[in-house]
Amino acid sequence: MNPSDEFLIVALDTNALNEAESLVKRLGDSAHFYKVGMELFFATRGEAVAMLRDYGKKVFLDLKLNDIPATISKAVKALQIYAPELLTLFAGPSAIAAAEEAKHPNTKIINVTVLTSDTDSNMVLPAVLERASLTISSGGDGVVCSGLETKAIRDTFGKDLIVVNPGIRMPGDSANDQSRIVTPRDAFAAGASHIVMGRSITSAADLREKIAAIWRQIRGE
Repeated sequence: MNPSDEFLIVALDTNALNEAESLVKRLGDSAHFYKVGMELFFATRGEAVAMLRDYGKKVFLDLKLNDIPATISKAVKALQIYAPELLTLFAGPSAIAAAEEAKHPNTKIINVTVLTSDTDSNMVLPAVLERASLTISSGGDGVVCSGLETKAIRDTFGKDLIVVNPGIRMPGDSANDQSRIVTPRDAFAAGASHIVMGRSITSAADLREKIAAIWRQIRGE
């Protein structure tokens, strides 16, 4: 099975709208899905999302919301104007349920399990599976986890859950601040729905060629 064009999400790891837009322009039709994290979202007061919509792109809004259910509900309702395809929480069952009730119909709520910068590998997998279980039981649409845990997620919870893998690196790329990393091909083989890649792409001299190289790696070419 081949991955869809939306398998690869490009992370706009900047706080400047003009830099983000320049990357989107340079990538053109080679990228369809972008991640807007806390830094870019807050620095641009949401204008980065509007910019992506102007270019016809899909949005992964990675805000890792966590608060009491009433506050989460109000926050997610406030975010309805952006209608992101994916929105992250880093929260417990009641907050997940509140977010699901308050979200835009276009939005899928995905819950972060364990950050890919966490190095305590002996404790990671049980924690990831536990958080995936509570996410599902609370009505969440998916999880964020390392590619190292994706196969276990699929084996335990099946194929319908959205599974987003950050911490993706091409062979030879710097790990930067990530600890639990896999290649794009390994993530796809393990069953990821989406992978998120930032600096590996955005620091390349030729952005489109880097994207093309990633797709060749995924397909084993």
